[in-house]
Formats: sequence, C-alpha cells, structure tokens
Amino acid sequence: MIQKKKYAKAAKIIPDGYESANHFFEPDFKDKEMIWMGQNTNELHIGHNDDVHKAMIDCIGSDEYCKYPPPEGFTELQSFILKDLELEGLNIYINAGATESLY
Repeated sequence: MIQKKKYAKAAKIIPDGYESANHFFEPDFKDKEMIWMGQNTNELHIGHNDDVHKAMIDCIGSDEYCKYPPPEGFTELQSFILKDLELEGLNIYINAGATESLY
C-alpha cells in the first residue's frame, strides 16, 4: 500500500521581478565563466562529443545498458582506464554509485 507523504511539497517561490525560477537563473546559465554546481540539473553545459553521444545511443538501443554492473566492476573497463591514464599495474575500483562502494 502506498502511504501518503508525511509533508506537503514546498511551494515554489518565484523571485520578485522574475517570470519564473528559470528566468532567475538565466543570466548565470548564459555566463560561460560561471561554474555551475549544485543545481541538480544533470546537464552538461559544455556540449558533447559526437562519438560519445552516438556510442551511448547505440548502447541503449542494443539493450546492453539495462542492468547494474557486476559488484567488482568490468575488468575490461578497468584495464582501458588504467591504460589511458598510463597507470597499468595499479588497482582501481569502479562501481555504480555510493551504495555499491560502501557495501
């Protein structure tokens, strides 16, 4: 059974003189020297590499990207990263997120 939320969702307050919260952030967003942190937008504001973009779309389309990785990570990915960073012979740990790294 789904329970009701304990607290009501906070009301969005638009800053005085602005049409929307997005309008408030627009000058910062357009400032190329602004370091955009902590807004939880999950957007990459520096553009993207076409090869990476295509590889991601191809991977999603192939249904390879549908599960969490193995707990110890992908050996091949670890090798590629170590080689690219010229750190062969060292150990690295790659995981799916904070919970996996703690447990």
